[in-house]
Amino acid sequence: MPLSVAVFDCVEVALFEVNQGLISSKQEARAAMIPAEKLADIQRSVAGNIPDRIPGMRAALVGHGVGCPDPQRTILLTGHIIDFKKGNQALRYFVGFGAGAQKFSVTARAVRKSDGALLAEGDVTDRKVGGWVGGNDDKGLDDFGEKVAVFLKRSLPSSR
Repeated sequence: MPLSVAVFDCVEVALFEVNQGLISSKQEARAAMIPAEKLADIQRSVAGNIPDRIPGMRAALVGHGVGCPDPQRTILLTGHIIDFKKGNQALRYFVGFGAGAQKFSVTARAVRKSDGALLAEGDVTDRKVGGWVGGNDDKGLDDFGEKVAVFLKRSLPSSR
């Protein structure tokens, strides 16, 4: 059976992970400092954007007691945070030139839940470097969640 969006109707979004042990770059060191509550915010943002970006698709949060009903029609979405900068809205607004930049970067991986067949894997990055009001943390988080959902949609052939 070809792997397409039409084959699936639900995505289980796992809590994205970070390296806690061996650090091999300054980006991984920054990612390792991401607060646990920010990881939960990312999980909710990604899950919230999936139904909006992929018509007919539902999303569930892994670890919250409710999963998708049919593993054959379920995508498990995981992510490994490879870089994170909290950023500073005031610096983005008043200084500009990249000061206070916010960044989320993840290697996302989508597999069929029933057998672990790889559907998609790739890096997704969102940056906030300016804007007339400097962008805020919630906007950056929502934009990142949207980019991950769009990555998933584009990674699967669509017959919808």
